Amino acid sequence: MDRLLGCTLLLGALASPLRAQGWIEIERPRVQRLAPPEVVRVSSAVRMEVLGRVVRVEVEERFQNKGGTVAEGTYLYPLPGEAVFQNFSLWMGEQEFRGEMMNADQARGIYEEIVRRRKDPALLSLAGHGLVRAQVFPIQPGETRRVALRYAQLPERAGDALRIRYAAGSRGAGPTDVRLILPDGDQYGVPYSPTHEIETRHERGRLEVRVEPGPGGDLELF
Repeated sequence: MDRLLGCTLLLGALASPLRAQGWIEIERPRVQRLAPPEVVRVSSAVRMEVLGRVVRVEVEERFQNKGGTVAEGTYLYPLPGEAVFQNFSLWMGEQEFRGEMMNADQARGIYEEIVRRRKDPALLSLAGHGLVRAQVFPIQPGETRRVALRYAQLPERAGDALRIRYAAGSRGAGPTDVRLILPDGDQYGVPYSPTHEIETRHERGRLEVRVEPGPGGDLELF
């Protein structure tokens, strides 16, 4: 008997960029004779795979220094409180560096410090989230850095449906490509979204759902 797949992806675009997907906190140089460093997210790809009662999430993001000077800083990614962190990677050329995972209590102090510095209380909405943190090595003007992180979480149930949450927000000019994969896709009903356009593809029992770019706000996928 088919089951109904319920999936809610929180893709709300906020006025503040300090929400959801990762960002880089720049260490400002004391003297700026050229255009200051400006690191922006140029692309983000989210892959979620449903394996029984576990959802494995992989997020890959690319950041580019669009400023006129070398940029250094810290990459920060708020991790949902119920998620289980697996690993994180930052590439500098062919060399791979690892990040560290901080619990919600440790992360709160960092969030509050950024709020004080930026006068942006929206970041406090991440209270209760963990935090993945990694030092970003110098990024030359025009250079791009790639980061990737992986975690797992148990989806909620809404009746007979599965409910998955992912906070993406709006960060930089780059698009967010979101795909949901179900290896045992024959066990699920036909996906439907009342808020966004989606594409589905069945192949040898495998179901893939791709979310089309759309308006801000919550995305619901059943």
